[in-house]
Amino acid sequence: MKGIILPFATTILTAVIAIAVLLAGIFGFMLTSIDTGKIENRFQFLNVLNRPYILTGVLTNLKLYDRMLVEHAIESVVTGSPEKSNSDMEILRVFFEKYNFDAYAVSIENEDGAVFYIDSFPKKCGSDEQSTCVRKRTNQAGPCGVGCVEIVSDMCSSNEVCCEENTAEYSIPSDALDVVACGGVGVCTSKPQALGIFGFNILYSKDCGAGRVLIEEAASECNIAGVNGGKTPICCAPIEKIGETRFAGTAELPLLFKGKTLYEPKTYFCQDTSEECENGAYVSNLCLNQGPDVKCCVNEAIHCKPPNNAAYCLDFTNCPPGKNLGDELCPGQANFVCCDITDEEWDNMKGAASNAEPKAFCQISGDAYNAEPPLGKLRVTISER
Repeated sequence: MKGIILPFATTILTAVIAIAVLLAGIFGFMLTSIDTGKIENRFQFLNVLNRPYILTGVLTNLKLYDRMLVEHAIESVVTGSPEKSNSDMEILRVFFEKYNFDAYAVSIENEDGAVFYIDSFPKKCGSDEQSTCVRKRTNQAGPCGVGCVEIVSDMCSSNEVCCEENTAEYSIPSDALDVVACGGVGVCTSKPQALGIFGFNILYSKDCGAGRVLIEEAASECNIAGVNGGKTPICCAPIEKIGETRFAGTAELPLLFKGKTLYEPKTYFCQDTSEECENGAYVSNLCLNQGPDVKCCVNEAIHCKPPNNAAYCLDFTNCPPGKNLGDELCPGQANFVCCDITDEEWDNMKGAASNAEPKAFCQISGDAYNAEPPLGKLRVTISER
């Protein structure tokens, strides 16, 4: 009868709704499985492939817990470690795993080296630590895949084997698959087993496993008729060789702080050199038409431009032999040079108190500059698929 839903139709409709609700629940769980409350990114959808500098820029807008990443980085550089600055930055792995990189490495460094480092590179093994720990395979390609051989090592976990890239030794057994080159630096190999039941491989990983990178565009070279009977459908290359043919970029972000003023235009006075230059030293050629005994009393420490901002600007006649770094790092005339002397030497050079009468204004000028020595740097390296 029209308008009446039959019991069978009702059952079908209920089943469809139940399946839809179940799928929605699973999808919702997947979206909330990462604790995003601890990490915020204002530009989460920005495409950063091929742009390591843009990626570094994105990181400057990344908030970890209660502070921006840059704050964590600067405090870690100053204190010497993330632990001392209460900065848990291991969560950065979550950020980088959102992008489809072959590999990444992130370090925060000061002048003594890295205070924080993470990367996606596989665990190394073997006597020279040049081999790679790989999840053991159970197919005809061998435990390590085509072109690799297993070596003895106790550095891998119980479900891993230590694998060495060695195509010559791999080819020795009579039942070994053929080593077929692909993608310029890779070989055709089998997909790593991801799940097996009672000896049957029922699910395979889509990539190459630890230590190797998938070259998707070279798959056609491995699926030609006669190439290992179709048992080696993917092209994989050692991660160390992928940089020879693929994009890998490194960006460095200096971690700076605003330092003291090294020089800013101000008024200095010319005076007779028979008087002391109080708290300073005389500089010649800055007092025009005032006579040979009148010089400019620069009565404060003017440091040289960075990166030589520890040195002092002096008249070249006051600069000890071998200490003159040139006049380009100081304002004023060519005789006003950057002199690599110590703070103690500068203190010994300063004149005593004086009541000298100013004769004129000194002719000294130049753009202001400040000390902005880098505390350290944030270094990001990526290699993309």
